[in-house]
Amino acid sequence: MRDTILELVQNAELGVWNSYECNFCEKQGRPILSIKKTSNKVIARCHSTNCRAHEYQTFYLDGGVNSEAVKKMLLKKEVHKNRSRIYQLPENFTFEIPQKFKDYLLEYHIGHNLIDKYGMGHVQYEYYDNVILKDRLVIPTDDGFVCRSQEDKDRKWINKSSLFSSIMETGCMDTVVVVEDPISCIRVGEILPCICALGTSLSYKQFNNIIAYKNAILWMDYDKGGMDGAIKFRNKLSPYVKCRMVFTEDDPKCLDEYSIRRQLNECI
Repeated sequence: MRDTILELVQNAELGVWNSYECNFCEKQGRPILSIKKTSNKVIARCHSTNCRAHEYQTFYLDGGVNSEAVKKMLLKKEVHKNRSRIYQLPENFTFEIPQKFKDYLLEYHIGHNLIDKYGMGHVQYEYYDNVILKDRLVIPTDDGFVCRSQEDKDRKWINKSSLFSSIMETGCMDTVVVVEDPISCIRVGEILPCICALGTSLSYKQFNNIIAYKNAILWMDYDKGGMDGAIKFRNKLSPYVKCRMVFTEDDPKCLDEYSIRRQLNECI
């Protein structure tokens, strides 16, 4: 098993879950083997309960990976908390956040600790990838950034990312929560691993990261779009993970910590 898995991830990107067709069970033809490679180990799990690789398999690498790869990983960890990116941050990005955005974040119980944890900043003005970024709060993501305006009511959020997930330090590693917006993702992410859908469809990277868990809680907005999106996500994910749907009148970001924990505990 070890040799087969190591061969699959020989050229894989560090720190990212990828899906492969499982060679260890009878269910062939669909990507149900999730594998993540780090600098010194490989973690794998098949999503078929009948497979001998269903439980998490950990294989430590002899001597780690080559020194150049380790150097790049450490650099990313220092600058971007180990988040590789397909979009670069805006050139005019600064960590100086105007007070109005600090007040906006405080409305949702996001203070200095979480601002620093997610490396949030601000861009005053920039023409970026055919889009004008004017006076926006910038939140770095796994492979780019999302940014929010207080003035542009028609386009509050601009998304230059394919995956925004919470930065978890502790928590249940068997369950992931899927929410709609980045602020809810940060709030829920203090309790359980969380992925922001950033819309009504799942990207390939989002899908891969979600099915790396055993359970998925779909906590979408309490409107028609959110309900339709949750059903669509459940239909796509249910062959791979156990899904539960949660609907509350208020978005997760609007709830206090106790209420968020209570909703999540009912699903675990």
